[in-house]
Amino acid sequence: MQHPGNRLRGAGFIPSGAGGASERMLYSHDPTDSSGGTIIGDVIVAHDLEKRFEDLVAVDRITFQVREGEVFGFLGPNGAGKTTTMKMIQCISPKTGGTLEVLGMDVDAHQREIKGRLGVVPQETNLDPDFSAYRNLLVYARYFGIPKREAEQRAEELLAFMQLTEKRDVLIDKLSGGMKRRLIIARALINTPELLILDEPTIGLDPQARHLIWETLRNLQAEGNTL
Repeated sequence: MQHPGNRLRGAGFIPSGAGGASERMLYSHDPTDSSGGTIIGDVIVAHDLEKRFEDLVAVDRITFQVREGEVFGFLGPNGAGKTTTMKMIQCISPKTGGTLEVLGMDVDAHQREIKGRLGVVPQETNLDPDFSAYRNLLVYARYFGIPKREAEQRAEELLAFMQLTEKRDVLIDKLSGGMKRRLIIARALINTPELLILDEPTIGLDPQARHLIWETLRNLQAEGNTL
């Protein structure tokens, strides 16, 4: 993901299997940190990564790397393979070719360990409508085995960070679209992930809500997070 206002570096095209330039996926990243220094340490390393669904080639032998502390993104039209690639990184869709390491671990051999160290913001809004904003965070923290007191403190901190403290006890259906997206990002951060994966985090939002999301992500990168 790359904010439109940021300068793109190291951009290139990843063939999607269809062959035409209009059906290719663009990847981009900024290999420097906020101080201008070069970032070292690979968080994701993919080589000839491939995903096939029988005769359909969804991801066609792509090679890329993501370094610690940088913002890296896939840009392209529907069907270019962006979400499919992210699902392979998340270990929820097995690759069918090539190699893929996440946080120094092979995705085929260390799925559980990788999942426990990721934060994921899906494209869809999948918050539990029966719970408040605060309760959604606490329930999600259980999946990572976070102790109750630590989870409660972390939830309060994340609500404040996302400017949602006033909505702490509000049910999900009463939140605006932008608030829901911010809460999903807060939920993805509950386990203090080493890598945050976002699939179109500002989709369907108005300009003001998008600005708040991008500002939040810039703050996360400034703190050394990898997105």
